[in-house]
Amino acid sequence: ELSPATRFDVVQLFEVDGMRILFGNGQGRGWRAAGGPLPVYKYKLEVSMDGEKWSTVVDQTRNTISRDTVFDDFTPTTCRFVRLTVTDWPKNTQLGIIDFTVFGTPSGHLPAAVATPTYYQLPLDKPTNERK
Repeated sequence: ELSPATRFDVVQLFEVDGMRILFGNGQGRGWRAAGGPLPVYKYKLEVSMDGEKWSTVVDQTRNTISRDTVFDDFTPTTCRFVRLTVTDWPKNTQLGIIDFTVFGTPSGHLPAAVATPTYYQLPLDKPTNERK
């Protein structure tokens, strides 16, 4: 797959339910700054708990609406990773994203990366009066 994609690890569990993208063509704030017509962008948003298995929550890969700012709401989903893939854009210009925001709320913490040791049946330190 040669579509440009970016992946984010939010390092915490989030329940996400919406996204916003402000596309730009590399020449300022979107196509309006360049004076051209608004382009059609095609994209998808996927979420994952482990960064390996992905579920699509927004599929705009068949989008036909011209706009440089998009808002998408979707069913609330708990995840740790978010991946945005742009599948098509006007090929006569550079692909640019000025802002990408995923909306949601924290929903939990991940287990610690390093296990906290548990001690049990430790020998007690005994003072010694022995001299050698």
